[in-house]
Amino acid sequence: MTPQQIQANVSKLAKRLEENPNDAQGWVMLGRSYTMMERYADAAAAYGRATALKPSDASLWTDYAEALALSNGQRLEGKPMEAINRALQLDPSNEQALAFAGEAAFQAADYKKAIEYWQKLPAGSETRKAVSDRLAKAKELAAGRGSR
Repeated sequence: MTPQQIQANVSKLAKRLEENPNDAQGWVMLGRSYTMMERYADAAAAYGRATALKPSDASLWTDYAEALALSNGQRLEGKPMEAINRALQLDPSNEQALAFAGEAAFQAADYKKAIEYWQKLPAGSETRKAVSDRLAKAKELAAGRGSR
């Protein structure tokens, strides 16, 4: 598909959702599409609609958090962290939420908290492997200068 065809399909989906705003799966698809197009604020808005319709879906809350963070210069404080916390309330072992929570703590220079979150990830999991360098850095920083 050409970028123009993708844009046309996404526009059709957005139009369809205007007519059927209670289609949670449609909002998820729109959020994913906007994320792929790097339209992060639009993705966050779509995921916000989806979480309103499916408030007990932890993975959806992590998608929302990611879109919010991407639309905010990859910063996780504020609304992204609220979404991460909601995901963890729903599923304390959600790997993506744990990874994001660890990154948020790392960004706030709370290295011990970052370590706590990241060490909850299953050893050998892809998510744990993905954060392994950050986990090692957090351990180094926590030991070297202490943290909150």
